[in-house]
Amino acid sequence: TGEALNTAGASGRLAAMVAAQHCATIVEHHLERIAANGRWRLSILVRGVAGEPLGLQAWLRRGGERLSETWSYELEANNPLRVGEAENASQQGIGCTTSVR
Repeated sequence: TGEALNTAGASGRLAAMVAAQHCATIVEHHLERIAANGRWRLSILVRGVAGEPLGLQAWLRRGGERLSETWSYELEANNPLRVGEAENASQQGIGCTTSVR
């Protein structure tokens, strides 16, 4: 997949797919190539639900072709990095689905 990522960067057609679990909402994500070393950086802004874990998965693709492994990350409900979610809890529905962007 390393060579596929290198050629995808040259053509500019590389995209990140991001999925959120546990009723979280993906606010935005940004994929960029780091010119200094040729690696890729994916930044994700997510709104979680207070009292629920925050789960994310991401992978890179070009067109319909998956180019990378799946990256998975989860923060527990009580993690101190999760700031300001109490206000969002009332905005989230109870019956929610996984979102992919």
